[in-house]
Amino acid sequence: MAKTSITDPIWVTKIDHPGQLGKIGVSICPGKKSPSVFGGMWDRDLELDLTAIQRDFDPTAIVTLMTDDELSANKVPNLGQAVLDHGMKWFHLPIRDMRAPDESFCGVWTEIAPDILQMIKQGDNVLVHCRGGLGRSGTIAALLLIEFGLPNGLAIAQVRIARPGAIDIAEQEEYVRRYVALGQPS
Repeated sequence: MAKTSITDPIWVTKIDHPGQLGKIGVSICPGKKSPSVFGGMWDRDLELDLTAIQRDFDPTAIVTLMTDDELSANKVPNLGQAVLDHGMKWFHLPIRDMRAPDESFCGVWTEIAPDILQMIKQGDNVLVHCRGGLGRSGTIAALLLIEFGLPNGLAIAQVRIARPGAIDIAEQEEYVRRYVALGQPS
């Protein structure tokens, strides 16, 4: 039996962080239609998922970590436009599945992370998602926590407390452990 937006409503895991008005949320890919790694198929509805995300989490922006090829394979090549049509900002920071961020990510991250951090500081919620809401999403949620001053190991722990199984690839965990906050000497 397929898992749909009705049978398995989309959820947003909120990541606790120090002293910020806005929230960091993590979720699976809205609207995805693909095999589930846990068995069965996902047959989600993008409009229903985005409406539920807005109702339950009210993000100002959504950060998508999937590549263009992944978005197409999961039948959501128009995800970015759908997010914009719902009145939210969309940031596309592709990271290959089961990988840590690479140099191309880092270049884009240094440009847009300050905007994302400012949104959260001023009280706006930001949703981060990949395909399954664990590895890449957890990695970037941890980077945001580090940017807000948490030590790297504590950032990993905080994300994993909220989302068990997050940052599930050793390469991702090592990346977070070595990450130096923007503007800090490396």
